[in-house]
Amino acid sequence: MLLHLVIAALSLAYPLVRYVALGTTPASSIPLFVVNKAVCIYAIAALFLHVHHRLRGNKAQAAHWFAAMAVASIGHVAMTLCMLSPVYYAKLYDAGRLTWSGELAMLAGVVASGLWFSGRVRRWLDPWLALRLGAVCVAIHLAAIGLPGWFKPETWPGKLPPITLLCFLATVTVVLHWRRREP
Repeated sequence: MLLHLVIAALSLAYPLVRYVALGTTPASSIPLFVVNKAVCIYAIAALFLHVHHRLRGNKAQAAHWFAAMAVASIGHVAMTLCMLSPVYYAKLYDAGRLTWSGELAMLAGVVASGLWFSGRVRRWLDPWLALRLGAVCVAIHLAAIGLPGWFKPETWPGKLPPITLLCFLATVTVVLHWRRREP
């Protein structure tokens, strides 16, 4: 439980500092916009811990962290859908419609959710493979959202890297971390 609290606190601290304290996001956006970013970070941390425990054969801890990742991911999807508009996600829109990268980001997120949480998919696709493919889709989701800003550090509030970049690197690390099959 303590590790959950530490991860949650750190996950919330980063977007609070980056977006509110050093950026231009108003404090009124903390309850949904900022917390959604924290939930994203938490979900990626839980994914990492799930894979870490699964590779070490600790199935109980792996299941625990998969459940934490599932709850956080579902929360992230729900919060994002509440805000999905040019007002919150201007860079994903052009003339009121999702751009190509915006649509790719949404598609990759939907596919990742389907791979991870659909019992039917998990019946015809090895669950370990579904997890890997879902993580690749999350990396695509993050890159589609944030890639243009990753190479413009002069635009980063407080010179703090974008959450999409940090989560992308963590997700790629997870994918590369498991080069072998489940024990």
